[in-house]
Parts: sequence; structure tokens; C-alpha cells
Amino acid sequence: MEKWNSWGGNVKPFSSKGTWHISLQHTKNFSTEVYEAEFVILCIGKYSGVPNIPLFPAGQGPEVFKGKVLHSMDYSALDNEVAAELIKDKRVTVIGSQKSAIDIATECAHANGVKYPCTMIQRSAHWFFPELNIWGIDIEYFYANRFSELLFHKPGEPFLLSLLATLLSPLRWGVAKVAESYLKWRLPMKKYGLVPSYSILEAIASCRIGVLPDENFYDKLKEGSILIKKSQSFGFCKEGLIIDGEAKPLETDIVILATGYKGDEKLQSIFKSPLFQKYIVGSKTSSLPLYRQIIHPQIPQLAIIGYAESLSNLYSSEMRCQWLAHFLDGNIELPTISEMEKDIKMCPPPTPCTPPRDRRRSVPASRRLVLATLTHTLVSLPPPLTALSCVVPPVPPPSSPQGSSKFVVPSHLLPSNRRIILSRSSRLAADSCSPHRRFISASWNGCEVCKI
Repeated sequence: MEKWNSWGGNVKPFSSKGTWHISLQHTKNFSTEVYEAEFVILCIGKYSGVPNIPLFPAGQGPEVFKGKVLHSMDYSALDNEVAAELIKDKRVTVIGSQKSAIDIATECAHANGVKYPCTMIQRSAHWFFPELNIWGIDIEYFYANRFSELLFHKPGEPFLLSLLATLLSPLRWGVAKVAESYLKWRLPMKKYGLVPSYSILEAIASCRIGVLPDENFYDKLKEGSILIKKSQSFGFCKEGLIIDGEAKPLETDIVILATGYKGDEKLQSIFKSPLFQKYIVGSKTSSLPLYRQIIHPQIPQLAIIGYAESLSNLYSSEMRCQWLAHFLDGNIELPTISEMEKDIKMCPPPTPCTPPRDRRRSVPASRRLVLATLTHTLVSLPPPLTALSCVVPPVPPPSSPQGSSKFVVPSHLLPSNRRIILSRSSRLAADSCSPHRRFISASWNGCEVCKI
């Protein structure tokens, strides 16, 4: 495989003789079933599964704290009643400054008011719009149209496009300043120390802007039910948190870590083979190395949907699903491995976007569209292509032996010469998906290389 010049030994999706062997275990009687697939599609999501927990010096970790510490992923998994009871009349501290942190802090402020204010500890501020318009003009007219693409330099662009982007740079700068002025006028960002240290132009280019998940956030800051503290590091003590520049510890009852996820580590842990673990994740300074942000050049008969970011994940994910469906149908041929790797280096994905906030009440619309579109396009493929859908919960249920993840496999498995495994999040599990089975391992070409 390492000597292949073309993906899978050829340029087609089902070119090699290798197959994925998927082992599933029934969660009730623990019987084992093995499925073979010629193609695996991973739609497991980037912001779930493996939380990013900060590292602490010895004696300053959560173990010395007398209160409760949990990640935003664990909080979002709670039932509404359980979550409300957890934070009721409690001093809650939220670590983070992105959507999950804002959403949880506002929820705590609604529950406890100024009597038990929620404290947010953040290292840096980020650009958030209260709604998708600037001075009454839809933001899409500024940054989400074909003309706006001409304002930015792109890798590998021809001379004329590069020249045009240079000539339009004053307009690019002016639009960004208008947006910054509007936000600073509309929101009391400076008063609460929430003006980011980078420009909104940089935020747009690196996909680091977002919309406030709760429009009452600044109202809660004004009434004092949310407090903001800046700190580059923190540690735990018995009473609460030790914060930089604070003479006394911050006394608190609950600490919620809205510190993001280790999406690449979760994806890497899927593979049992050290070779595939090495291939799947790029360097620490780069994003996942995927051609067209879908195909890994070194791993055959595998596609990944949902790990690339954009300002509009809904549309970009749908386009990738359509591209993948055409590829599986044999209408697209891949270039050589070296050409794909060269393309990845020339056109790297943007810096990770603001992650979606954790919600207990709904499924993220982007993930819902990805799966709906992908399922639709796979179903519409001509024979002999069919799909076996496996559902993966982001957090293994406590009753699962050894903490294994649990899959739900549809019972309507059609016989086929070409079978595709579509793994996805449990939040999208349909009632018709039965019986329940837990994923054990997958093997490619008969040798165990993959484990979820």
C-alpha cells in the first residue's frame, strides 16, 4: 500500500481488492456480527466525543476541588430537568469564550440571576454578531457572495486575480472597519473587555466569527448576573479557582469547562493500525490532510465528511456530499497520490471555525443536512451501491462494557455487491433503526486496522 502511486492502487473508489470488515456486537445478548464494506464514510463530527481538558500543575488539578467539575459536552448530555437542578442556586464558573461558554453562562444567569452570578473566565475575546446584518444590510452581501471572493488572495491564483485582489484591498479593509464600527457601536464590548485583539478581517479570513447564541448575553452582563474575568491560566484549589492577578481564590461550586474538543485525536483513535494513525492526522500546526476536504490520499476506500470548516457549513457540506456521491458512482477519477498531497499543501483548510455550541434540545442543523444529503445521494445511486448506516453516540452509555461506543444498525440491510458503511452521530438515530449493536472493530483487507 505504501508503494501505491494511485489511491487504492487505482483512481476509482472500489479499485483495490481490499475490504473493510466491520465487527458489531449486540448490546443485549453480546452476540457478534461481521459486515464487509468496500467503502467507509465517517460522519462522526468534529466537536464531540473527546473533550479538550486543560493540563494543570501538580496539586492544582480538579482533584483538589471540593465542588463539581464537568465539560460542556457532559453538561449538554444532561436532561433539561437534571441540568436545571444542577445549576440551581449554585455559583457556576464557565471556562471559555466561544459559543458553548456564552450559551451555558446565559443559561446559568437566567436560572440564578444576580444572587448567584455566573463567572466566565476567558483568555481572549472573539467577534460575535448579534444578528446577521450590519447597519440593516444582510452580512451575506458583504462576505457571502461571488464578488467578495475576489477580495481575498487564494493559493495558486493566476496573476490577474492576484492583481485584482490587491487593487481591491482598500475595499476589503473598509468593509471590515464598517463591520467593526457597527459592532462596537451596537454592543458595549469595550466596557466589558470583549474587544478582540485581532481584526474582523482576520476573523473572516480564518473563519472565526459567529453569531451570539443568546441575544440576552449583554443584558445579563449589564444586570450583573454574568461576570467576565480575563486570565491566561488558572488552577484549582479546595474553595474554587486560582486566577492570574487575583489575590484571593474565586470561590465557586461548579466549574464547567467549555474548552472545546480534540477532533483530530478522536479521529485518530478510530484506527487501530499505527500506520493509519500516522496517516490520518497531519502535523500539529496543520489541519486534517484531506483532498477536496473529503479523501485522505493514503487511506483507500474511506471518506470523511464534516471535518472541514467554512462560513457556511450547510452549503459546503452539501457540495462535498454531492461530490462524494458522484465519485462513488464512478463519474470522478482521482489524481495520483503525490498530486493530491501537493494540492492539500497548496490549499490548506482555514483555521478551525468557532465550534457549534452544545445543545440538549436540538441537533446541529449542519450535521443534520450533511447526513440527510449524503443519505439521499447514496440512496439515489444506481445498483450495485447500497448503504449500511451505523450510528455512533458521542458519549458511550454507562452500561456499555469497557466504555465501548454503541452503534444502531438499520434492519433493512439490502443484499449488494457494493456495500458502504456510513457512520454518524447518535443524535440523528431514527426510530426505525434497530436492532441495537455496538461497534467492536473494523479491518481492511482482512487485517485489523480500525477501531471505534
